[in-house]
Amino acid sequence: MNYFYQKNDSNRLVVLFHGTGGNEYQLLQPLGEILKGADILSFEGNYGTGFSRRFFPPLVNGALDRPAFDKAVQDFITLYNEMNLIYDDITFIGYSNGANFIIGLMEQGLYMNHTVLLHPSNLNYDVSAASKGIHVIVTAGANDHMVSPGQVKQLELEFKSHFENVQFELFDGGHELTFEEVETIASKLNH
Repeated sequence: MNYFYQKNDSNRLVVLFHGTGGNEYQLLQPLGEILKGADILSFEGNYGTGFSRRFFPPLVNGALDRPAFDKAVQDFITLYNEMNLIYDDITFIGYSNGANFIIGLMEQGLYMNHTVLLHPSNLNYDVSAASKGIHVIVTAGANDHMVSPGQVKQLELEFKSHFENVQFELFDGGHELTFEEVETIASKLNH
């Protein structure tokens, strides 16, 4: 799995996961305000190529191919653990396919302090192994044609039954990352 790692001698790490068709550089510019001063680790999905690149195989009839999804998650965790990263504060941020992948990492109990899930899908996850102390921010677009805001709201409600600090933010746009969304996330993470 390709990745971009920028060390800024910080005790804060931000780990990024792009959406379908993106790469390890997709979120660097739009999330610049959030990343300011932090060390940055951004991954490129290794399923598909070009516009179909993603972190796990496509959905089958609207559902995860659970064995393939779990294998992709385990392969990533092995790579991530081999990197032996030690930070005081770790934030995972994922957009769309990348957000769904992060939830898979949470299912496996991967350590993080904060996670920002930008336009995730509700795909019947079980996050009971995740630390209850993870600060979770979930966003949706009111006009999102790929993931309905109601589906994301339902995911938020499921998360609230496990995590102590879950915030849901609804924005006017569709299935894209907006300036208002980035500003809101930055203010919540950089308080």
